[in-house]
Amino acid sequence: MAPLIALVSGATGINGRAQIENLTKSSHKWTKIYAVSRSVKEKYPENVQHVALDLMKEPEELGKQLKEAGVEGVTHIFWAAYKEEAEEEKACQVNGGMLKNFMEAFLADEAASKEFKRIVLTTGMKHYGVHLGSYRLPGLETDPRVDGPNFYYTQEDILADLCGAKPAAKNGSWDIPANSKVGRQWDFTINRPNDICGYSKGNYMSLATTIAIYASVQKELGEPLWWPGNERFYRGWDDSSYAPLIAEFGEWQALGEACGGEAFNCVNGDLHTWSRTWPKIAAYFGVELPKDQFDKPAPLPHKVELPGPSLLTSRVHLETWSQKPEVSAAWSRLADRHNLDKEAFSHATWGFMDFCVGRTWDILNSMGKARGMGWTGYQDTLEGYLEVFGRLREGGAIPKE
Repeated sequence: MAPLIALVSGATGINGRAQIENLTKSSHKWTKIYAVSRSVKEKYPENVQHVALDLMKEPEELGKQLKEAGVEGVTHIFWAAYKEEAEEEKACQVNGGMLKNFMEAFLADEAASKEFKRIVLTTGMKHYGVHLGSYRLPGLETDPRVDGPNFYYTQEDILADLCGAKPAAKNGSWDIPANSKVGRQWDFTINRPNDICGYSKGNYMSLATTIAIYASVQKELGEPLWWPGNERFYRGWDDSSYAPLIAEFGEWQALGEACGGEAFNCVNGDLHTWSRTWPKIAAYFGVELPKDQFDKPAPLPHKVELPGPSLLTSRVHLETWSQKPEVSAAWSRLADRHNLDKEAFSHATWGFMDFCVGRTWDILNSMGKARGMGWTGYQDTLEGYLEVFGRLREGGAIPKE
């Protein structure tokens, strides 16, 4: 097999880090990995080269930086860069712009792109409108796009335009031409995970981190681990995606000949409900689970009406909880006593956690397309969370006891 050379954007993020960790396990196959980010947070293996890029720059500047870094012979790109924006229109502009500007710079660089074959773009289940309310179950790759701006759609359209692809008869597939606009054949494939569970040093944009800090503080306060969402979602279905599994899936997409021009759901593959998982998380942290909690008044109730018939309903609104003086004081005590990263608390995704557990509709997405094409990967959701909790303990984000 000819040498494979990867470029991973968003290298310090949860998905990017997981992909680098995954590819370095096969250094005989992936002989070089370019890790693209603005900074370095940990030491990389010998076959990984950090490339300092500011993806907000214009193509000309990015091209200059690629040449200065000596990037060459890239066969596959794993795109995991992301910048959060409050408004979706702005997210389309910013995240679409980063991808477009980088790809234009990369494709214009003969040394960097002459061996280029495929880009794996990681997006998510927002593609199906899971953020808007109840949607048709299970989510299938052939489902149509929902109305309104969505930066996932913007990114897909950018890649399709750059390589001259046209939407196929079925949603979730594109017809790839023999030659792209730059005279070489390359294609793309889409990876759609949901509610990612993973770890990256200094990056706390994960539900696992938020849950772990909530449990640690409740233990410090001598309070039980109330389920923060509603009973409907506690007992309903929810899909999760374990970052190392997303990485393995992305590699499968990168190397699978039939995956070019195809979108795939990427979830753990188990049947998961929080009514099974939450009590075991409470036991892991040694925190009491409230008995008959749904028969008792909600400690910090909150409700949000979404456009349409759906509601977000919380019994413990974590964004409000995180701002309580006694909570802040408890975290400060923990951080001082255990020498924790104090920034972890303020960077935890309290608002996103409120949204996820406050949903009053099921989240369930099919892995049938990938299974039918040979994918066999699987991850137990609880085991994924427990593994990340362990890494958070080792990384100094939460107490080790």
